[in-house]
Amino acid sequence: IQIDSPDEIRPPSVVLFFDSNDAQCMQDFKALNFDNIAETKLPSRARLFTGRYDTYSAPRRPWYEFTPEMDLKKRFNINKCPEIVFASRKCDGRTIWCEKGPDAEDPRLGLLGCENFTESCPSEYRESWDGKGDLVAWIKQKVDADGEPKISPFLGSYAEQGRWLQKREHTTCNTYFRNIYMAQAFPAFTHRGFKAMETPKEFQEWLLNTHKKHEHARRTEHWDAVSTQMSFHEHPTTFIDLDRVRAEKEMMARKYLQPIVEEWSGMKPLELTSFYGIREYHENAFLREHVDRIDTHVLSVTITVDKRDVPEGAEPWPLQVTDWTGQQVKYDHPAGTMILYESSKLPHGRPTPNKGGTHLGAFVHFKPKSMHGTDAKKWDNIANAARDNVRKHTIHASFRSTPPVEPKNPVFSSQKVSCYYLYHVCNKRIVCITLLCLPQIYCVI
Repeated sequence: IQIDSPDEIRPPSVVLFFDSNDAQCMQDFKALNFDNIAETKLPSRARLFTGRYDTYSAPRRPWYEFTPEMDLKKRFNINKCPEIVFASRKCDGRTIWCEKGPDAEDPRLGLLGCENFTESCPSEYRESWDGKGDLVAWIKQKVDADGEPKISPFLGSYAEQGRWLQKREHTTCNTYFRNIYMAQAFPAFTHRGFKAMETPKEFQEWLLNTHKKHEHARRTEHWDAVSTQMSFHEHPTTFIDLDRVRAEKEMMARKYLQPIVEEWSGMKPLELTSFYGIREYHENAFLREHVDRIDTHVLSVTITVDKRDVPEGAEPWPLQVTDWTGQQVKYDHPAGTMILYESSKLPHGRPTPNKGGTHLGAFVHFKPKSMHGTDAKKWDNIANAARDNVRKHTIHASFRSTPPVEPKNPVFSSQKVSCYYLYHVCNKRIVCITLLCLPQIYCVI
């Protein structure tokens, strides 16, 4: 969640660690009355993020391997129960993954997840409460000493900033639960769920030529301000819209890619549902691990069209996938290669910031044609079961907090952010185009 906050406006965090399977720990946990304290006595969301971490449930919840990098107990070296930790706003939530080595089946792939990871929130940036004195006073003292977060000039106040952070937090939590519980209700089409290979030569040349031909029409992509799958709010992506040649792009996808995906998945015939791109990711962009739409993005292809302006000695910008065996796998994904993957079921993304120049990507999605017609009910049942599995493991609660206290001398962030457009209906009849900048509204009618 802290990754979702730009550096200058990120507040510090307080996390309560407990073990729901330890009776004595739970007794002590309840005596702290932490939830009530967080909602009625601690600073509001713009000044402090508060959370609870169940050390018993966390490693048992995912269907995939729970690696040390995922375990906040291990990352923060927790050895008491319960334990309350204050983490400075300098902690951005990132972790540098430990690499196990090459994959046995495909040495181009790297396996991730082991003890020798690098924590971005070292011990000097965090402190545990010693259990003595007043907990609220201790937290407030730590918050004050950590310094006031700056205010986004587009948000204008801690009140608006807190609401924006809260909404983004909600999106990230939903993504997390989808990653865990969506796949559990889906059938697997393939052995591992993904496959790396070279892009067909003719298709690759067509993508490069089309990009060059339409570069003059480059535009900035605009996304919902509460979306957290991409880092567009700090590092906007640009876009060469292949819908400019829609009929041609669909013909190319059906001719060159559809037969490959059908053979790989054993599902035939497939229906092309989306061909999106060409998206340009720039320096420091990242893409959170996520699963795609379950109704249309069932079997997909992600293509590295090209790499531009690559600095000398730059690190690759790998795609990271959780395969059906539960392993974390990365592929450097150089230009001219593509990855077939079961995109609505397997978490995938590029969670490390891009340091390899501009990455040009295109995305092609298919679904089995049996999702329509006589077998449509079967697919509807599968999709509904996946949604129900997420819902039954998710509890929604109203957000409560102390009123925000605005700074006497506010300092505004200098970080650049992106805007996006929202088309909606005003006064039930008039269509408005609203320009939102994280997410202050400027309405143009």
